[in-house]
Parts: sequence; structure tokens; C-alpha cells
Amino acid sequence: MMNVGNATERMLREQYSGTPSNPNENIMFAVSSFAARSIGQDSIDVILKDATRTIHRLFDFQFVAISLRDRDDVFRYKVQLGLTAESEKKYFDITYTPSDLFDDTSFPSTSVSEITRFYMAENAPYKEDELGSYARPTHLADKRPRADDMVEGDYIDIYIRDWKNEVIGYFEVASTRGKKLPTRDAIRWLELIATLLGMMISKK
Repeated sequence: MMNVGNATERMLREQYSGTPSNPNENIMFAVSSFAARSIGQDSIDVILKDATRTIHRLFDFQFVAISLRDRDDVFRYKVQLGLTAESEKKYFDITYTPSDLFDDTSFPSTSVSEITRFYMAENAPYKEDELGSYARPTHLADKRPRADDMVEGDYIDIYIRDWKNEVIGYFEVASTRGKKLPTRDAIRWLELIATLLGMMISKK
């Protein structure tokens, strides 16, 4: 019996310990580590920057930003990765009211889940004064070569909700490195991170 027990112990160490063995396990480990770091963190700004870096590192997006609703009920961008200094300044000047956020006339979108919306470049989901906030504004008129391609002007918003299920912010992601639409798994992971972030921010 002792030999079988030793074999079981060895099997447990080999199968359940050590470094991540596949991409999904690597994401699980990184998201778990992000949550653990954030629990004891008092600064929301530090948490947002950590979340942005984590998303940028784990997934295919070259651009990641987070917007939060301030006390005056206006949504403002707090952090971003992927823009030039000039574009960043214009980007951080952009504000949205709650009605703007769900305005499908000015910002037409396709809902892909309860908290995720995809904004297609063909529908011009931006206002004229926002053009300077794009990394490559001259490419906004580019045609989509294939249905599964992601082009300049496409972006995805994933809503962050609080304990009352009210939208208090959102992730904005765009420009995949492979120029393809993100995978279903990537969107589901982002939704999980958004849910975790909503719980953290609400608590603080």
C-alpha cells in the first residue's frame, strides 16, 4: 500500500503543480494573480493599470483602455496602452454620458453578450472630433478584406458592473496583432476580468 501511496503523491505533484501547461491555464494563473494583487490594493488607479497590462500581455490586443464613471455621472478614460502621446491626450479628453454609452444612433454596435458590444468600422462608430484619438486615423476608411479580419476603427467595449448591476465603466480593446477578430475564449476571459474588476471597485 505504501508504494501505491507514493505513486499517488508523485502523480499529484506532477499533474497539479508546477508551471501552466497550456494557454488557458496560463490565463487562469495570470487572472488569479491579478485578483490576488488587487485585493489588498487601496489605489484604484494602480488596479486599473495592472488590469490593462494584464489584458495587453495575455491577449492579442495592441490597444487596451479602461473608462470609469465619475461622481458627476460622466464616463472618462483613466488608463490606456497602445496610443501615441499625441493620440493619448486627445483620447483622455473624450467624455461620455450614460445615454451616450447606449446610443446606437451615434455609436452603432452589435451586441455579442449582455456586457459586450462590438463596434464595426463600417458603421463609423465615432464622432468627428474623436478622429484624432485613433492611432492610425488615415486607415479608418480601409476596407475589411475578410469577414474575420479586424480593421482600424473596430473596437470592443466590455461593461464593468457594480454590486447593483449598474454600469460603472468599461474595457475598450482594439487592433489585434494578428489583424483577426478575437477568439470567443478571449472575450469570455475579458468578461470575467470585467466582473472581477467591478466587484473590486464597488468594494472600494
